[in-house]
This record gives sequence, structure tokens and C-alpha cells, in this order.
Amino acid sequence: HGFTLIELMVTIAVMAIIAMLAAPSFADLIAKQRLESTTKQLLNILTTARSQAILLRQATTVNLDSSNPDTGTVLNWKPNQAILKSATYKPVFFTENGLIAQEVANPDHVSDPLQPAKIKAPAAAVFVICGERIITPPQIREIRTITVMVTGNIESVVGSTGSCS
Repeated sequence: HGFTLIELMVTIAVMAIIAMLAAPSFADLIAKQRLESTTKQLLNILTTARSQAILLRQATTVNLDSSNPDTGTVLNWKPNQAILKSATYKPVFFTENGLIAQEVANPDHVSDPLQPAKIKAPAAAVFVICGERIITPPQIREIRTITVMVTGNIESVVGSTGSCS
């Protein structure tokens, strides 16, 4: 009235095959969730910095790839489980009006050393966040793009794929 050893071994073998088929999709699901989490974290920190700049009427800085503690006008963000594929990890500045600015060299500083060496000029920013594809092929990754317009409006493009090398 029990099971034979052969029946148990066949059942275990079938279950192992099913588990092996499900593992790759589960690993991709985890990688996708990590990408979504990292994207949301960056969106939240950028939105918070812009809101804080407007509310406090003070310029606010977001340092990328930094785990330093936040202060009143400086917020720090570090990608924890995805890759921030951006030209550089320069800070992002939001002016007291909520506009985004980039720190650039001041051309007036050359002729007048009393002028600041760097000034903040309006500039849009694009952040590309790459997720890891675990199984096939590893060079193709899920990508999320966050665009911050000069006006400070923040947009996120979800679901694109491509090369992130």
C-alpha cells in the first residue's frame, strides 16, 4: 500500500526538472525587482530634493554614488542593487525655484579672479539605470531612464531594453 523506491525517485526527478526550469525566470524576476527598487529610490530622492529646494527657497544638492548622511540642503544617493550608467557621478543641483542646474566653469573667472571659479547653469539631466540579466544573454539588460528637464520636471521611462555596456 506504499510507494516503491522507483516511484519516489521518478517523482523527485520530475520535481527537480520542473525546479530547474523555474529557477532562471525567478532569478530574472529578482533582478527586475532590484532595478525597479533602485529606480524608485533615485526618483524619490530627486523629487524630494526639488521639493525641498522650493519649500526652503535654498539650492539643494543630490550627490550620486554617495552614502554620506543627508543634511538640510544636501541629499545623498547610492545605487544599491543596479548600475547607474551615467556620464559621471557629478552632483545634481536644484535651484531655489526647483530648476535643475549643472556646475560649470565660470568664463569670467579667467579675467577676474574674484569671480567664482564655478557657477551653476541650467541643464537637463538624464540618468540611465541598468539592471543585471542573470541568464540569457548577460550583455542585454533591462534599462530605466530618468530625465530631469531644465524646468525640474522629472520623467521616468520604464520597460526599455538595450545594451548597457
